[in-house]
Amino acid sequence: MAAKAKRPTDLTDAFERALSWANTLHRGQTRKGTDIPYVSHLLAVTSLVLEDGGTEEDAIAALLHDAIEDCEATLLHFEKALGAELGARIYATVDACSDGLDNLDTRDETTWLERKRNYVHHLADPDIPDDVLRVTIADKLHNARSILADLRAHGPGVWDKFNAGMSDQLWYYRSLTDTLTCRYPRPMTSELATVVAEIGRIAEQHDLATELTVATPDHLDCFIGGFMATSYRVHLDSGALIHETLEHYEPTDLAQNEPEPSDWEQFWTSLDTINAWQWSGDYRNPEVMDGTNWSIRILHGTRLLAASGSNSYPPIGDTTEPSPAFEAFLAAISRIAGRPFA
Repeated sequence: MAAKAKRPTDLTDAFERALSWANTLHRGQTRKGTDIPYVSHLLAVTSLVLEDGGTEEDAIAALLHDAIEDCEATLLHFEKALGAELGARIYATVDACSDGLDNLDTRDETTWLERKRNYVHHLADPDIPDDVLRVTIADKLHNARSILADLRAHGPGVWDKFNAGMSDQLWYYRSLTDTLTCRYPRPMTSELATVVAEIGRIAEQHDLATELTVATPDHLDCFIGGFMATSYRVHLDSGALIHETLEHYEPTDLAQNEPEPSDWEQFWTSLDTINAWQWSGDYRNPEVMDGTNWSIRILHGTRLLAASGSNSYPPIGDTTEPSPAFEAFLAAISRIAGRPFA
């Protein structure tokens, strides 16, 4: 005789009471930085718990997993809403899932790091039962999925919604993942590890991009002028910009400037705005023998701007007068060097 199929978990009126109470407790609350009702998170965590094989009590604990932390619900509240026996059991599970204060006074950014360290240590305790770990992982997985989606959609500004920044959040989620992988090695935990790894990859890309926006270039050397007129050269030397004024190509004045990170950020923005990184080759007007010669060579990370010309200018290169884009470039070089260039 074939084995009888396992009966799925029945959800009774106890679950319905818990759902109604959770909705009442969190009414008016929304997900961080959105207008999405907070109950959506509770339902998502409950779904994950049930899909992981959780019981009705586990599902009720998932619905109420933030009732103590965010709504200051007490044991008496749980017993009144769910009945004395069930209320006491669910309260114990939710309390074990909660980021408790212990001997700390407040739950804000000033206590964030200590609370999270205590919480990770708490979850590593071998006496913590599987039902607590199941609800905890479901909660963290749904939060991690939301962070990943926001990072993809909105970039690093997502971290501004939290009490701790990117580095601390990454430490926390990685520490949680390491601990929970050892304590509860299930598919849901594996997915948490995958999502957290992707958050880390994207976050580190954003961090590198942010560093580049304020970084000194690897190489910069720009020249403009002519033999019969004053010429200018700006070049990078040991992190400082050297501005040279030349007559008949001989230096007559030398000045040095050390731009701040904000100055470099403005400079890179200026180059992006005029699409200077698309300039390339030799812009020359063969019909004009005398006039203005110029050259640009800038290396910034993986981006290279290498172009030169004589009496012709990018981006089109068919005019003897500097284009608006080239004029903007001259202004950007003048600002970053602290002296006129051209």
